[in-house]
Amino acid sequence: MNQASENRIMNRLNGIMLWVLVLSACLLVIPFESINLSLAGYISEVHSIIWLAFILSLSFFISRGILEIIGIVSRRFNAKIRHEQLFRSVTCLDFSEKALLREFILQRKSVLTLPVNEPCVNQLLTAGILTIPKEANITAGKAPMMIALEARPFITYKAVGLTKNKMSEDQISQLMDARPRFARPGY
Repeated sequence: MNQASENRIMNRLNGIMLWVLVLSACLLVIPFESINLSLAGYISEVHSIIWLAFILSLSFFISRGILEIIGIVSRRFNAKIRHEQLFRSVTCLDFSEKALLREFILQRKSVLTLPVNEPCVNQLLTAGILTIPKEANITAGKAPMMIALEARPFITYKAVGLTKNKMSEDQISQLMDARPRFARPGY
């Protein structure tokens, strides 16, 4: 069963339970004695069933509300943990991982085709810093990759070993020599 059909089923169930709740509340509140005595007599015979329907439908919506609140709290907690894990991962990058992330800045591209079996690429994928787009296809052990949206705020010049100031020729040559072999021209 896919997500759309599950949503459709839940929407129908919510609609049915809402009608049961409203109808049972109306039958319990409206004074039928002043409208029709025979109808009031029949409603008093099934009074306990009406109360049961009211309690069941009300408990359905209360439980749905509690589950929704738990889901919101859980998603926020997981997002906070994910945020902290990404921050720790970016602050603990080794030299090759920093060099790989610098390539996104040096080449001024948001998507680079990288070898999947390379250790530093694999580590960045595992840490959630790099991600493979959904439509991407892996060919010859290479896949298009990009920096994950959640990790982008942490990938700063300082985090990847760059400075915003003008770099000397020696610093530029050191950066170019530190580039991963698979990111160099002609690989």
